[in-house]
Amino acid sequence: MYHDARTSKCAHPAVYKNVLVRKPKNKKSRKKFVWLNGTLHTTIFLIAVLAGVLHWYHVSSLHENDLFFSHLSNMERELTFRTEMGFYYSYFKQIILAPSFMEGFNSLLADTRTEYPPCLNVVNNTDVHKDIKCAKLNAIERFNVYPELLLAGIYRFLQSFGLIKRYCFQVKRDLPTNIIAMAIDPVVMKHSSQLKKLDAAPSNHLKINSNSIISCVGSGEPPYFYVNS
Repeated sequence: MYHDARTSKCAHPAVYKNVLVRKPKNKKSRKKFVWLNGTLHTTIFLIAVLAGVLHWYHVSSLHENDLFFSHLSNMERELTFRTEMGFYYSYFKQIILAPSFMEGFNSLLADTRTEYPPCLNVVNNTDVHKDIKCAKLNAIERFNVYPELLLAGIYRFLQSFGLIKRYCFQVKRDLPTNIIAMAIDPVVMKHSSQLKKLDAAPSNHLKINSNSIISCVGSGEPPYFYVNS
């Protein structure tokens, strides 16, 4: 038999919106119920923390094993961020490179660099389509940049107190003997109808003319902080 929970004082089951709830019969049963409920919530919380740690370890080791992340220069690390990851990393870097956090935050509220072409005349400072006004974009809401905003705030806070550091060292690498990429000057392509020979030697423009680079590791490096967070 069911009783109204507001008027019933008996130990029978009480119904709240078609949900059957059993009241503990005595104090011992109540304590056991509270203990089991607390244990369940604690176990779920610990499982969530463990899953987060395992995911962090997987992502950091994935970048290291696949790309040799610790032996790349900062520019090379940023080039490994492809498609959406590179897009969102650019917002993170925009905030940490701003003179202050609020200036970086305001630059995202009034973004004029992302959308194209209405803002082309502003970016390139040309006289084309002067009558078209560049609409300012709220990149935080448009692209959901809240995680990058939070990470950038944490990074700036930790960096201001010297809580994150970086360690730099010189890495010597052997230049590849096989051709991995070819860069052709567009001027040569324009004035030459047929290219019979391509100069595929490493050049200064490709940044691979030297077998030695300066590589920094640690949470103080923005790519490391972004990947490991």
